[in-house]
Amino acid sequence: MQIRIKIVYRTDLFIDNNNCFIPPGENHPARLRIHTSDQAESAPTVVQITINGRTMEKTLSPGLGIQRTDPAHRAFPATLEFDLPGSDLRARQDTNTLTVRVLGQGWFSWDALDLVSK
Repeated sequence: MQIRIKIVYRTDLFIDNNNCFIPPGENHPARLRIHTSDQAESAPTVVQITINGRTMEKTLSPGLGIQRTDPAHRAFPATLEFDLPGSDLRARQDTNTLTVRVLGQGWFSWDALDLVSK
């Protein structure tokens, strides 16, 4: 399975054509994990994902907020986990589309993104 990832930043920077693979099979559920290094300090950060048309949201607790001005500074890591039903994922030879957005005034700094089978 190929996943096309569209990451929407406040500056409208997009990243496409990242490939993630999970074992083949019909209706094979997966877990998408977004690992962060830091988050907005003043309020929770709402992260919205859309995978092949299905939208889900999770909220990150406030972080230290230090990486906004000092990206190299070790800060407050956190991970969001989204459970993806197998019915939302297309077969190995098809392209899946994932969009990641931050809603409202929050922000987070990326560490990693992974997709694992459940």
